[in-house]
Parts: sequence; structure tokens; C-alpha cells
Amino acid sequence: MQRSEPAVNGMAPILKHRTLRIADGDSGAVAAACRGIAALPGVAVVNVDGCKLRVAYDLLQVGLAQVELAAEDAGVVFRNGLHGLRRDLWKFTEQNERDNAAHAGTRPCCSRPPTRLK
Repeated sequence: MQRSEPAVNGMAPILKHRTLRIADGDSGAVAAACRGIAALPGVAVVNVDGCKLRVAYDLLQVGLAQVELAAEDAGVVFRNGLHGLRRDLWKFTEQNERDNAAHAGTRPCCSRPPTRLK
């Protein structure tokens, strides 16, 4: 599935592409998860390749936590272990990106060194 969404609040979309590894879920649950994820605002692409669920979305409209919740509500279980840690890291960095986007242009960027005084 693919569709385009307009930018939110005049900001360019922050596109994220994630591959989630499915540990458990029959084909009906996976299909229901795809429908549920596709219904979320900001989701551009949802497809399944074997035990991999690939999702592309605009971070300004939806995050990985909401994508996971929609899939889990349909009965899909994702792998844990290192993949679970990776998903947790993605969610943490997404929250930081959202927080930074909320303050864009209102204060100096922390990734630029301060100007030198002569």
C-alpha cells in the first residue's frame, strides 16, 4: 500500500522506513495488522515479505510505538532480543526527533558549534 500525506504545520515530512521482524502471527493476523497500520495517519507504505513487516511513515504524524500497537492489537508478535532493543532505540530517537521538531527555529541548534569570539 502506498499513499502520500501532506506536511504537518508547514514542516516537511520526516520519513522513517522500518523493517519489523515478526515472531508470531498467522496470515490473517498479519493481514489485519497491515490494514490497521495502513489506516494510521502518516503511513505511506506497509508490506510483508516473509517474516518481515516493512513500514514507511511520516514521524510528524505517527511513530513506531503506534505502529507496533496497531500490529499487536491484530495479534502479531514481534521478535525480542536484539531486535527488541533496536525497536526501543528507534522509539527513543523518534521521541527526541519529535521534541526537536517541536522547537525548530526557536533556539540555537545543539549540533552547531558556538561562534568564536575574536
